[in-house]
Amino acid sequence: MRRPGLPRITLPQLWLGLAVLLPGLAALLAPLSTVDLAWGLRAGGEILDGAGIPRADAWTFTVAGTPWLDQQWGAQLVLAAWWRCFGWAGLVLLRSTLIVAAFTALALAIRLRAPGIGDRTAALVVLLAFVVSSPALALRPQLIAVVLCCLTLALLAGRDRHDRLVLLVPLVVVGWANVHGSFVLGPVLAGLAWLDDLRLGRRPLGRSLAVAPAAGAAVLLTPFGPGALAYVLALSSDRALAARITEWQPPSPAQADGILALGSLLLVAAVALANRRRLGWTSWLTLVLFAALVLAAVRAVAWWPAVAAVTVAPVLAAGAASPFRRAPRASVANSAI
Repeated sequence: MRRPGLPRITLPQLWLGLAVLLPGLAALLAPLSTVDLAWGLRAGGEILDGAGIPRADAWTFTVAGTPWLDQQWGAQLVLAAWWRCFGWAGLVLLRSTLIVAAFTALALAIRLRAPGIGDRTAALVVLLAFVVSSPALALRPQLIAVVLCCLTLALLAGRDRHDRLVLLVPLVVVGWANVHGSFVLGPVLAGLAWLDDLRLGRRPLGRSLAVAPAAGAAVLLTPFGPGALAYVLALSSDRALAARITEWQPPSPAQADGILALGSLLLVAAVALANRRRLGWTSWLTLVLFAALVLAAVRAVAWWPAVAAVTVAPVLAAGAASPFRRAPRASVANSAI
């Protein structure tokens, strides 16, 4: 007999708990890469020591003195402060905590977007998203951005039930714009959500309509103003990066991250095509846009799995999870994000 007062874990709680705790456990066991982390700690340390945000490259002897727009200064500051307080072991714990936070937000976004989805299905989708995105989850500014991306998805997914919370999206984008160059995706996601509200004829439209341009304006709230946006655009169009850095190259079936990226694209395409009558055009637009990012650069696996999971969640909740099952003729209006 169960002792009174002891909490009882239900099967749904167990599924969702595993979905967010297993990624965190994996992060605790995985080696801590310092490829991008070490110089970020040094830059953040200089900021903490009062030198201000770096404005020129003082570390690379071949290009010493070259102007440097350190757009990731906020993440560097956080990482350096954490390292000084808790050391390298603390950084391992921080990585695990950030990953748990990201996939908890993703699980919440899926449940909000598709309330009828089963707990086991939702948990499996979250775990699949983790596996696909795992090559991009090293401890660096990008990982903080992944958390903010998943939080944005959750806020947008819950706009039907908690419409005021969507007003927090621009605030999230402000933080995003000061930690990683992927902040441009914040206004994009907000804009796609507004298009979906317009497609479905949701009322009122004013709140979601206001959030998208507000998120767009939020990207300017950095020490660099419009310069941060210009920096990101220049970086994304730099052919030298694609030629020299593998994560800026298209996914390759000869690499593990490329296999995961291409496999996930095929899986999502199969599910979407099998349920094409259930997906609205905004869902297709979302999937095509983020799939194009992955095909252009494998580093986009940081964002693609979460966005794809939230986008296809409604058709999974409708009982059409199998990509090999013929979709019913009746059309179901499902939201993109």
